[in-house]
Amino acid sequence: MDSKRPAKFSKLEREQYDVMLEEQAYPFEEKAIGLHEANAARAPQGLYDRWVRQSFDALRSLRPARWAKAEREAPCGAGAALTHQGLAARQDGNFVAAGQAWAQALKTDSSCAAAALNLGVLNDLYLGSPEEALRWYQQYQTLAAAQGLAADAQVGKWITEVQRRLPKPAAPAAAPSAAAQAAPKAASAPAKETTP
Repeated sequence: MDSKRPAKFSKLEREQYDVMLEEQAYPFEEKAIGLHEANAARAPQGLYDRWVRQSFDALRSLRPARWAKAEREAPCGAGAALTHQGLAARQDGNFVAAGQAWAQALKTDSSCAAAALNLGVLNDLYLGSPEEALRWYQQYQTLAAAQGLAADAQVGKWITEVQRRLPKPAAPAAAPSAAAQAAPKAASAPAKETTP
């Protein structure tokens, strides 16, 4: 897509050329996304080497709505040092220590919204637990609202994106109609004998 365009093109020809290039590049981009996502899926298994990190970096630009989520380091009173400690641990690939630090930051300062947000990002991107991520993103919004802050539109988008990935609950089975319930009874009733 960054290739040099022929100079002789008119504006319309240039637009058509760009559209053609996008159509040809799309399958390669989708394949690249699939390969990077397969590599990123190794993080919850404890593999966070430079290749996995590079896949995360690539995914942030290839599919930002899903992957361009980042932790925040915000003042958290007594939990500020723990919030920073959690961020350093996550960057080192020590996801357990990161989660413990942010959970402890929330215990130390229950209004530490950044710690809740960071737990959401950790579960969403690095631990492969969208249900937990959703819970923490929603907790972040609740804590922010309790502090009189406006709802975070970016985190609202993250919540929507996670909800789309979660499996839909199965619809309850419809109750059988009265006619359907009567049919088995009629079929099980003994047939009456008729005399000639």
